[in-house]
Amino acid sequence: MTGYGYKIGRVILPLLLHTAISFGVAFAAGILKSMNGLPGTVGTVLNGSDSTLVTVVTAAVSLPVFWNIWKKDRVQFPLKENKKAVPCWIYATAFLGGILASCAGSYFMDLVGIEQYFSNRVQEELLSAGFWLQVFGLGMIVPILEELLYRGVMYQRLREFLAVKPAIVSAALIFALAHGNMIQFLYALPMALILHLLCEKSGKLTVPILFHMGANLISVFINYYSRFIH
Repeated sequence: MTGYGYKIGRVILPLLLHTAISFGVAFAAGILKSMNGLPGTVGTVLNGSDSTLVTVVTAAVSLPVFWNIWKKDRVQFPLKENKKAVPCWIYATAFLGGILASCAGSYFMDLVGIEQYFSNRVQEELLSAGFWLQVFGLGMIVPILEELLYRGVMYQRLREFLAVKPAIVSAALIFALAHGNMIQFLYALPMALILHLLCEKSGKLTVPILFHMGANLISVFINYYSRFIH
Protein backbone atom coordinates (compact mmCIF):
# COMPACT_ATOMS: atom_id res chain seq x y z
CA MET A 1 0.00 0.00 0.00
CA THR A 2 1.84 3.08 -1.27
CA GLY A 3 -1.05 5.26 -2.51
CA TYR A 4 -1.55 8.85 -1.41
CA GLY A 5 -4.47 7.86 0.82
CA TYR A 6 -2.20 5.59 2.81
CA LYS A 7 0.58 8.17 2.98
CA ILE A 8 -1.76 10.96 4.11
CA GLY A 9 -3.26 8.58 6.65
CA ARG A 10 0.22 8.04 8.10
CA VAL A 11 0.53 11.80 8.58
CA ILE A 12 -2.89 12.24 10.20
CA LEU A 13 -2.75 9.17 12.47
CA PRO A 14 -0.18 10.62 14.94
CA LEU A 15 -2.31 13.75 15.33
CA LEU A 16 -5.39 11.65 16.04
CA LEU A 17 -3.43 9.56 18.51
CA HIS A 18 -2.22 12.67 20.33
CA THR A 19 -5.81 13.99 20.46
CA ALA A 20 -7.02 10.68 21.88
CA ILE A 21 -4.34 10.77 24.59
CA SER A 22 -5.35 14.34 25.43
CA PHE A 23 -9.01 13.36 25.79
CA GLY A 24 -8.01 10.43 27.98
CA VAL A 25 -5.91 12.64 30.26
CA ALA A 26 -8.69 15.25 30.48
CA PHE A 27 -11.20 12.53 31.36
CA ALA A 28 -8.93 11.16 34.09
CA ALA A 29 -8.38 14.68 35.48
CA GLY A 30 -12.15 15.22 35.56
CA ILE A 31 -12.62 12.02 37.56
CA LEU A 32 -9.92 13.07 40.04
CA LYS A 33 -11.53 16.49 40.49
CA SER A 34 -14.90 14.90 41.21
CA MET A 35 -13.45 12.72 43.99
CA ASN A 36 -14.00 13.78 47.59
CA GLY A 37 -11.05 14.12 49.97
CA LEU A 38 -8.53 14.93 47.26
CA PRO A 39 -5.22 16.00 48.87
CA GLY A 40 -4.95 19.77 49.18
CA THR A 41 -1.91 20.26 46.95
CA VAL A 42 -3.25 18.07 44.16
CA GLY A 43 -6.65 19.69 44.42
CA THR A 44 -5.14 23.15 44.13
CA VAL A 45 -3.22 22.16 41.01
CA LEU A 46 -6.26 20.59 39.38
CA ASN A 47 -8.59 23.44 40.25
CA GLY A 48 -6.18 26.21 39.37
CA SER A 49 -4.68 25.07 36.08
CA ASP A 50 -6.80 22.48 34.33
CA SER A 51 -5.69 23.35 30.79
CA THR A 52 -2.01 23.52 31.66
CA LEU A 53 -2.05 20.32 33.68
CA VAL A 54 -3.84 18.38 30.94
CA THR A 55 -1.45 19.78 28.31
CA VAL A 56 1.66 18.89 30.31
CA VAL A 57 0.48 15.43 31.40
CA THR A 58 -0.61 14.69 27.81
CA ALA A 59 2.88 15.63 26.61
CA ALA A 60 4.56 13.47 29.27
CA VAL A 61 2.36 10.46 28.46
CA SER A 62 2.79 10.99 24.71
CA LEU A 63 6.60 11.25 24.73
CA PRO A 64 7.43 7.52 24.96
CA VAL A 65 4.62 6.73 22.51
CA PHE A 66 5.90 9.05 19.78
CA TRP A 67 9.53 8.26 20.51
CA ASN A 68 8.74 4.62 19.74
CA ILE A 69 6.86 5.62 16.56
CA TRP A 70 9.75 7.84 15.47
CA LYS A 71 12.28 5.04 16.00
CA LYS A 72 10.19 2.57 14.01
CA ASP A 73 9.76 5.10 11.19
CA ARG A 74 13.51 5.56 10.98
CA VAL A 75 13.95 1.80 10.52
CA GLN A 76 11.37 1.72 7.72
CA PHE A 77 12.33 5.07 6.16
CA PRO A 78 15.92 5.96 7.15
CA LEU A 79 16.75 9.67 7.09
CA LYS A 80 19.57 11.20 5.09
CA GLU A 81 21.08 12.52 8.28
CA ASN A 82 23.71 15.20 8.49
CA LYS A 83 26.81 13.27 9.58
CA LYS A 84 28.71 16.41 10.58
CA ALA A 85 28.76 17.24 14.27
CA VAL A 86 26.69 20.29 15.13
CA PRO A 87 28.89 22.88 16.93
CA CYS A 88 27.84 23.79 20.49
CA TRP A 89 27.33 27.42 19.50
CA ILE A 90 24.55 26.33 17.13
CA TYR A 91 22.56 24.94 20.06
CA ALA A 92 23.09 28.11 22.11
CA THR A 93 22.14 30.25 19.11
CA ALA A 94 18.98 28.20 18.56
CA PHE A 95 17.89 28.74 22.17
CA LEU A 96 18.62 32.48 21.98
CA GLY A 97 16.93 32.63 18.58
CA GLY A 98 13.76 31.17 20.07
CA ILE A 99 13.76 33.86 22.75
CA LEU A 100 14.26 36.66 20.21
CA ALA A 101 11.69 35.23 17.76
CA SER A 102 9.08 34.94 20.52
CA CYS A 103 9.69 38.51 21.67
CA ALA A 104 9.50 39.77 18.08
CA GLY A 105 6.27 37.88 17.45
CA SER A 106 4.66 39.16 20.64
CA TYR A 107 5.79 42.73 19.91
CA PHE A 108 4.30 42.57 16.42
CA MET A 109 1.01 41.21 17.78
CA ASP A 110 0.85 44.05 20.29
CA LEU A 111 1.80 46.60 17.65
CA VAL A 112 -1.09 45.69 15.34
CA GLY A 113 -3.51 45.22 18.26
CA ILE A 114 -4.53 41.75 17.19
CA GLU A 115 -6.19 41.00 20.55
CA GLN A 116 -8.81 43.65 19.77
CA TYR A 117 -10.19 41.36 17.07
CA PHE A 118 -9.54 37.82 18.29
CA SER A 119 -9.65 36.01 21.63
CA ASN A 120 -6.46 34.60 23.12
CA ARG A 121 -8.24 32.67 25.88
CA VAL A 122 -6.39 29.40 25.21
CA GLN A 123 -2.99 31.00 25.84
CA GLU A 124 -4.27 32.95 28.83
CA GLU A 125 -5.55 29.77 30.47
CA LEU A 126 -2.26 27.97 29.89
CA LEU A 127 -0.31 30.84 31.44
CA SER A 128 -2.57 31.04 34.49
CA ALA A 129 -1.03 27.95 36.09
CA GLY A 130 1.62 27.81 38.79
CA PHE A 131 5.01 29.20 37.79
CA TRP A 132 7.02 25.98 38.06
CA LEU A 133 4.37 23.95 36.25
CA GLN A 134 4.70 26.43 33.40
CA VAL A 135 8.50 26.37 33.45
CA PHE A 136 8.99 22.61 33.48
CA GLY A 137 5.78 21.72 31.68
CA LEU A 138 5.17 24.37 29.01
CA GLY A 139 8.81 25.41 28.80
CA MET A 140 10.47 21.98 28.58
CA ILE A 141 8.22 18.92 28.34
CA VAL A 142 5.74 20.32 25.82
CA PRO A 143 8.42 21.60 23.37
CA ILE A 144 10.14 18.19 23.36
CA LEU A 145 6.86 16.41 22.64
CA GLU A 146 5.76 18.86 19.95
CA GLU A 147 9.09 18.68 18.15
CA LEU A 148 9.04 14.89 18.28
CA LEU A 149 5.45 14.78 17.03
CA TYR A 150 5.44 17.57 14.43
CA ARG A 151 9.04 17.65 13.20
CA GLY A 152 10.17 14.13 14.07
CA VAL A 153 7.14 12.09 13.01
CA MET A 154 4.65 14.12 11.00
CA TYR A 155 7.10 16.20 8.94
CA GLN A 156 9.29 13.20 8.16
CA ARG A 157 6.22 11.29 7.00
CA LEU A 158 5.32 14.19 4.70
CA ARG A 159 8.87 14.08 3.35
CA GLU A 160 8.30 10.48 2.28
CA PHE A 161 6.18 11.75 -0.63
CA LEU A 162 6.66 15.55 -0.78
CA ALA A 163 9.62 17.76 -1.62
CA VAL A 164 11.13 19.91 1.13
CA LYS A 165 9.23 23.18 0.48
CA PRO A 166 5.69 21.79 0.22
CA ALA A 167 6.37 19.48 3.18
CA ILE A 168 7.54 22.40 5.32
CA VAL A 169 4.56 24.59 4.36
CA SER A 170 2.06 21.76 4.92
CA ALA A 171 3.54 20.76 8.27
CA ALA A 172 3.77 24.39 9.42
CA LEU A 173 0.09 24.99 8.60
CA ILE A 174 -0.95 21.88 10.53
CA PHE A 175 1.18 22.92 13.51
CA ALA A 176 -0.28 26.45 13.52
CA LEU A 177 -3.87 25.22 13.16
CA ALA A 178 -3.36 22.86 16.10
CA HIS A 179 -2.84 25.85 18.40
CA GLY A 180 -6.57 26.49 18.51
CA ASN A 181 -7.21 30.17 17.77
CA MET A 182 -6.36 32.90 15.29
CA ILE A 183 -3.85 34.74 17.49
CA GLN A 184 -1.90 31.57 18.20
CA PHE A 185 -2.17 30.57 14.52
CA LEU A 186 -0.61 33.85 13.40
CA TYR A 187 2.11 33.52 16.04
CA ALA A 188 2.81 29.81 15.50
CA LEU A 189 2.93 29.80 11.68
CA PRO A 190 6.18 31.76 11.19
CA MET A 191 7.65 30.00 14.24
CA ALA A 192 6.81 26.64 12.66
CA LEU A 193 8.48 27.61 9.39
CA ILE A 194 11.66 28.46 11.31
CA LEU A 195 11.47 25.22 13.32
CA HIS A 196 11.12 23.10 10.17
CA LEU A 197 14.01 24.90 8.49
CA LEU A 198 16.19 24.32 11.56
CA CYS A 199 15.25 20.65 11.54
CA GLU A 200 15.92 20.31 7.81
CA LYS A 201 19.22 22.21 7.80
CA SER A 202 20.70 20.71 10.97
CA GLY A 203 19.40 17.17 10.51
CA LYS A 204 18.85 17.10 14.28
CA LEU A 205 15.72 17.39 16.42
CA THR A 206 17.75 18.90 19.25
CA VAL A 207 18.17 22.22 17.44
CA PRO A 208 14.44 22.99 16.95
CA ILE A 209 13.74 21.63 20.47
CA LEU A 210 16.08 24.25 21.97
CA PHE A 211 14.60 27.00 19.79
CA HIS A 212 11.10 25.95 20.88
CA MET A 213 12.15 25.85 24.55
CA GLY A 214 13.59 29.34 24.32
CA ALA A 215 10.38 30.68 22.78
CA ASN A 216 8.13 29.05 25.38
CA LEU A 217 10.27 29.87 28.40
CA ILE A 218 10.53 33.57 27.58
CA SER A 219 6.74 33.71 27.21
CA VAL A 220 6.37 32.12 30.65
CA PHE A 221 8.84 34.51 32.30
CA ILE A 222 7.43 37.63 30.63
CA ASN A 223 3.87 36.68 31.59
CA TYR A 224 4.89 35.89 35.17
CA TYR A 225 6.79 39.13 35.78
CA SER A 226 4.15 41.24 34.02
CA ARG A 227 1.79 40.35 36.87
CA PHE A 228 3.99 42.37 39.23
CA ILE A 229 4.25 45.35 36.87
CA HIS A 230 0.54 45.86 36.20
